[in-house]
Order: sequence, then C-alpha cells, then structure tokens
Amino acid sequence: MPATQAGAGAADASALLSVASAGALLRASGLPVTGVEVTYVRLKPGQSALVGYLVEGTGPNGEPVSVPGYVRVSTPARARELVSKWRRMRPTPSPLGEGVRLLDDDRSVLFLFPNDAALPGLRFASSMQKLKRILSQLEAVAPPGQNVRARGSFLTPVRYKPERRFIAGARLRIRGDTTAQAEERSVFLRFFPDARGATIARTAAALRGGRSPVPVPVPLGTAMEGRLFVEEAVVGEEIMPAVLVGRAEAPGIVEALRRLHGSHALLPARRSPRDLLASLEAGWGAIDWIHPGAAARVRPFIERLGRAVPTGVRCRPIHGDLHLHQMLTGPDGPVFVDLERAAMGDPLQDLGGLVAHLLVLGDERPDERAKVRAFQDEVTDSYLRHVPRRDREDLRFFVGAALLERALLPYRQGREDRKERGPGILALTSSVLAARPARPKPTAEAPRSPTRSPVFFSRPDPRVPRLPGYRWEVFYPRRAALWPGYAENPRGAKAYGVYDREMDEFRAVAFAEDPVLGSLASWFGRGDLVAYRVGRRATIRVEAEGHAPTRFVKLLAPRKARALADRTRVFERVARDAGEHFPVFATLLGAHVERGVLEFAGLPGVSLNDLLISGRFEDGGSAAVVGRALAALHSAPTPATGLPAISAPIELAE
Repeated sequence: MPATQAGAGAADASALLSVASAGALLRASGLPVTGVEVTYVRLKPGQSALVGYLVEGTGPNGEPVSVPGYVRVSTPARARELVSKWRRMRPTPSPLGEGVRLLDDDRSVLFLFPNDAALPGLRFASSMQKLKRILSQLEAVAPPGQNVRARGSFLTPVRYKPERRFIAGARLRIRGDTTAQAEERSVFLRFFPDARGATIARTAAALRGGRSPVPVPVPLGTAMEGRLFVEEAVVGEEIMPAVLVGRAEAPGIVEALRRLHGSHALLPARRSPRDLLASLEAGWGAIDWIHPGAAARVRPFIERLGRAVPTGVRCRPIHGDLHLHQMLTGPDGPVFVDLERAAMGDPLQDLGGLVAHLLVLGDERPDERAKVRAFQDEVTDSYLRHVPRRDREDLRFFVGAALLERALLPYRQGREDRKERGPGILALTSSVLAARPARPKPTAEAPRSPTRSPVFFSRPDPRVPRLPGYRWEVFYPRRAALWPGYAENPRGAKAYGVYDREMDEFRAVAFAEDPVLGSLASWFGRGDLVAYRVGRRATIRVEAEGHAPTRFVKLLAPRKARALADRTRVFERVARDAGEHFPVFATLLGAHVERGVLEFAGLPGVSLNDLLISGRFEDGGSAAVVGRALAALHSAPTPATGLPAISAPIELAE
C-alpha cells in the first residue's frame, strides 16, 4: 500500500533523521533555519513518526536563536487536519515564526516549543509568568498569605521529550502581600500529558511514609488535573563522577536499595519480567522499520532472555529505571530521583539496571575501567548477600535486558554514532548471558513445582490484630503482583491489605495509605463500604437524606475511572435505542475522573446472588426475566465506538 494512503513510510521517517534533509525541508517551508540537531525519535511503524529537534535559525531582528521543536509525519489528510485544529487554538508564536505549521512535503507538521500536540498546557507549565499563579495555590510551595513572584523567580528547562514530558528546575521567590521579606526555595517540575503527576505524588508519599522512609524527593503537590507534579529539589551531586574517580561509597548505595526494596509501601503500577521483555521486543521492532537489520542482530539475545525469564515471585517496591543518573548523593546519603517508572516488581531489576550502566561506562571509559569495575563488584556482592542463593542467577536476565535497553538509546536519541555504539553493548550482553543456563522446561518426570500456598502469614504485619478464628481471603492472584485481600474474624472485624507470596506475610494497608484510591479515607462516615480491594477499587453505599435515592460511589484509578465512565455512557446510548426487556443499568450521576470518583444511582430490587441464596429464584419467573434481559443485551446494535475488545485472558497465578 502506498505510504500516502497507509501512513508514514520508512523513507519519510528516515528523511527526518537526516540533519541535511530535515534542514532542507524546514528551509523549503519558509523557516529561517541555519542548523538542525536531532534530539528524540519515536516511531509507530506504518503509521507515524515523530522526531525532536533543536532548531537553530535567525530571529525577527536578525539575532541567532535556538528553539526546541519536533516534526510529526503521517498522512496528508491527518497532517492538514492537525494544523487546522491548532490554528483554531491560536498556537504560541516562536522566534522562528508560526508555532505550528504544515511543511512543504504536505505530510509533516512542525511544532515549535511551547506548542505540543499532546501537552496543550505546556505554555503554562513553561512560563514563570503563568506558572506563578498555579504554584501559589500549592500550600506546600507557598503557605497561605504568600505567593510566588515572577520577578526574581527563574525556570530552567532540564529535559523535553515531545508529547511525553517536560521537566524543569525552578528557583522560586516567595513573598507575602504585606511583608517585604522574601523566601527562596528550589523545586523540580514534571509536566505530563495525563495524570501521571498525581501517580508519582502518591508513589513518593507512600515511599516516604512508614517505619523506614525511602530516600526520595519531598512531594509538594500536583496541579492541572494531576498533569503537573512539583517536588522539592534535591541538594546533591550525581554519583557517576564519584564512581569514575573511585570515591563512590557502595555501602550507602546498597543500604538505600535495601530500604527501597524492603519498604512496606504498595505502589500503583506493576512490572513483571515479561513486561520488560515485551517492551524490548516492541522497541527494537520499531527501530527495525527504518534501520533494517537492527532487530535481527538483537533477536538472538531477546530469544535467549525469553528462555530465561525468572519464574520466582519477588514483588517489592522498585525504582523501575535505575541507573547512575537516577541517584544523587545528598547530605544524608543517596537519594532516588525520577519515580516515573516506580512500581511493584522484582528488586533485581533495579540492580540489573545499575550493573548494566556500570558495564557500559567501564567499556566506554577504559582509563577509569578498573575503578568502575571495583565499584560494580562491591555493590553487587554486598547486595546479593541478602538475596537467596537460588535467586541470584536471575540477575543475569535483568542485566541483559537493561543492556539491550541501553543499546536502544542511541537510536531513540537520534545520535549519529548509533550504529557504532551498538556492537560494543551487544558484546557486553553476550558475555553476560553466555554462562546463563536455559531454564529446563517442565516434563512428566520432573514437573514444575506448584506455587507455594499461604501458611497464613507466619510473620504477620504487627498492625493486624491477632484475634482467634481469623479467615483469610485474597482476590485474583497474579504471578508478579501482591494479592489484595482481607482478614476477617467471626465477629466481622476486617483488616484489609495485601499478601506477599514471596515473604509469606500479610501487610495491613490503612485506608489513608491506599496508593491508588487517594480519596478513599474521605468517604468514611459518609456511607458504608460495600467492596474494597487495596490498590484496585472500592464501592461505597451512600444513603441519601429524605426520599432521595441511594447512591453508590465507585473509586478507581483515574485511568480506569475514565474508561468506566466512557463505557457507561455508551450503554446509556445503546439502552435508548434498545427494544423490550433490555436490562436497566445504573445511571451515572457524576464523574470526577481526575480523582477516580464515579457516582451511580442505586437500583431497586434484590441481587441475583441473594435470590439464589434465599431460594426465591426457583419459581421460574426470575430465570425467564434474566434470560430475556441477556438476550436483549446480546442482540442490541453494536456501538461504533467506546467498547474495547477483550483479546487476552487474565494471567492468574498457577
């Protein structure tokens, strides 16, 4: 199919990666460009390509200017539609002219900072004049009666990935309306296209709470519906310079890792070794679209990793993207920064990411290799002393996966030396995996050991009351996640929490500490808890006053709340056009998806479960009603949009 019909072709994407071709296209489109540097690449094979640039040119008064931006290439129809939409939104002008424009090839759209198709609020998040009002509303930044002043405050961009994130450091000048004395403080800002900022805030709060706080930056709050996250700036230096000169202190690093991995925090996201492998396969598959043969060189390593995926369950809080740049040495020791990928996962993933970075660093810096290797060995040996012997071999999997991830970086950054850097990292990967025996497949003679059953928590969380006759229950156990559940005694007293299969222990989780359902605690005293799964969802029955109907409040992660609200509205449309006997669905009374709160009207009647238990279902009439309702539901016209297809089964623990 021609590229003009199917989407962006490989030739279109490759041309954008060429500095000469990109510069020529921009000049042909009327921009006063003198130079172009590729900074970021994201590919969707056969659909679109996005390439970030630092564009150098001449300003309106003839002065030299440098502006970040990016080009998105797709179909001509999609490109024209995108430009038309943005012109109605009045894009912010740039020193190089229009902030958004259709380029001369009729299929590429140029966005110049702060215009961004997926970060429409970036012009607010990148301007101190506009940002001061937003930050002044956060009490942890500016106490009541004080405000952030634009004069004397400075914003320094740190990193910008088009349509993904904008990160900046800020030096704020804060002063009260009636005082002349001003206070200064340093913060870090992270701006996303979705409510990821709110997730990071909950993650940081969970890690800093508890009996052994994890060293992470202090969260100061979120704004713009959770898209903007503000944290205290960390006073410290990156660890890498100290590693290169032999001054890095391995014991402090290992202790910080042990505090992170030993934390009782329950984080919102989950990461498994297979998630890691799937991400690698997708990343290299996209690169192969415009660099044919790149994936073929990597495929044998991915296949080897696929045969060596760890099968043990180690589900603890992890950083998720740990390398030397993600740890700073502060006055009180190492501090973990950038918690965007923090999740519940295998702790060896963090150690593997750190070791992979050290291996590449030692390979690229031969003069400092001995110091780097000495630090690497000390960290690895010290950490693994606390890891069961049977699990230590799994470190090779995570080091190999992290090395393949690092081999992707030169392609994603559009570096001109990307083809030269790859072979060295692949050679390191080969040496790491060389001694790794493949895991034997289960046979009839040697069946795989079954999953260990709970022995009902020989080392219980001290917050769980030890009342006699407790019954324990967990829901939908998964291989690579903690199991939500509860403990209940004969008197009906419940303790909600999670079961850690690896440690064979139950951890109680207070309602106010739920990592996903941040507003859960605020609903108590306003209704009755009907159902609750820690970190997943909760349902609360709210009895209205007078003759008003009962409401049911459902609390979910914001992303899932949005999906449920959308699906409910689809069913409302279907019900309006449906025939007789179509089932009645609960009416959506209110949706606050940014907080994960949905309110439904209560339905009259008795649940099918209660009918069955009471024996009243046996009269036959109820069965006929249920049958007709199901038939009407399944024969209703299929909506054009709004309902996703279920294509994969839930992966349950075996």
